[in-house]
Amino acid sequence: MPVSHTTSMPEQHPNLVLFDFDGTLVCGDNGTRMIVAFARSRGWPLFTLLLCTPIVLPLLLFPPTKRLGASMYLWLSTVGMRKTQIDQCLNHLAAFTASHAQHYRIEPAWQRLEQHLQAGDKVVIVTGCWEKMAKKTLRAMGLKGVKVIGSRKQRWLGGYISSPHCYGKNKVRCLASESFTPPWTHAYTDSVSDRHLLRLAGKPVLVRPSWYSLLRIRHLFGNIEVIK
Repeated sequence: MPVSHTTSMPEQHPNLVLFDFDGTLVCGDNGTRMIVAFARSRGWPLFTLLLCTPIVLPLLLFPPTKRLGASMYLWLSTVGMRKTQIDQCLNHLAAFTASHAQHYRIEPAWQRLEQHLQAGDKVVIVTGCWEKMAKKTLRAMGLKGVKVIGSRKQRWLGGYISSPHCYGKNKVRCLASESFTPPWTHAYTDSVSDRHLLRLAGKPVLVRPSWYSLLRIRHLFGNIEVIK
């Protein structure tokens, strides 16, 4: 009896599309909003944060020290807080953002995201924001079934610090830890800090960039698509 041979088809992988979160899908710096919400939920840490600003703020301006500065603010705002208190703050922020979506949603970027999903692409949100907060916010805004990779937090001396901080070049490492490796077909961001993601994308796209980010990115990549 002749032996039948079946030809196995190669596995089809969807296009991998990356989106930043803060400034790309949602307006503003959600990390700052989160820290302020933690502080205001108890009152006293807000004054402490203001006192520490002359020391901490300069650390946030430079990539090598950004994680340290962010962790210092986060620790000061969360020291002594219980997990249930933190979750309540995050839930409140997510609900507030969703209920004011007309002010926070960056519509052109959301339209692109929805187009990629409809085309069957694999969409991953990769952000320096606390992963838990980004997930809660996106879920409250109606986006479900999309992978979110962000900064993780761990307990340290009664508060929280960033570990790892999913920012800049470290975003590539955080993606690799979840088995998402370059190249990706598209990368959307508003910031020059994501130039490492853009460099590995077949189609890099800027979303409402600042003049500085636009200038730097065009210097590095030449002409690039900008959506506003």
